[in-house]
Amino acid sequence: MKHCLGPIMNAEPPLQNTCIFPVNAELCLYSKTADDICKTKRLEPDEGFERAEIEADLARLGGLLRVETYACKLPFMPGMVEDINTKRMKQGCLPEGKTRE
Repeated sequence: MKHCLGPIMNAEPPLQNTCIFPVNAELCLYSKTADDICKTKRLEPDEGFERAEIEADLARLGGLLRVETYACKLPFMPGMVEDINTKRMKQGCLPEGKTRE
């Protein structure tokens, strides 16, 4: 559900839940040096990842390679799931209590 987590220009928080229901959202900052940072939060509508928190993580990262976001409707959690057609792992939603692979 990438559509529920979006950047909002000139807003605070800058990356927020744009859906009308709560989601479990994940923000991953991938580094050029392999010190990646992934955080998962439950977000109510219009709540998000705070600018100061994102900036602090970017400062620790040592060079940003890419950013990935994903959101799942409650009670599901973002994680890696197996594609039923290709058998490859892809981003998806896991039942609550399952761990990210």
